[in-house]
Amino acid sequence: MQQQIKKWEQEIEKIQKTEKEMLEKNKERIKQLRYKINEAKHRMELENNNLIASVVREIYGEITPENIEKFKTDMRALGHHVPENERVQL
Repeated sequence: MQQQIKKWEQEIEKIQKTEKEMLEKNKERIKQLRYKINEAKHRMELENNNLIASVVREIYGEITPENIEKFKTDMRALGHHVPENERVQL
């Protein structure tokens, strides 16, 4: 009976070790995925800003904070969703 108990305890230890290793791998994978998400969001923001700047330049002649605000106001008037607090980097 003592040998059976020892065997079960060893099995528990093995399962716990495997569980810990999997947890570490999952944490690392989550970290990598979050990094990829942040990178993709940053690229999208840059692309969006470049597109807005291009349109503002085409419509208003130059890119200024005032012209960007005019553009946002015009887009909202046309029914497009433009967040109030969204900043466009010049």
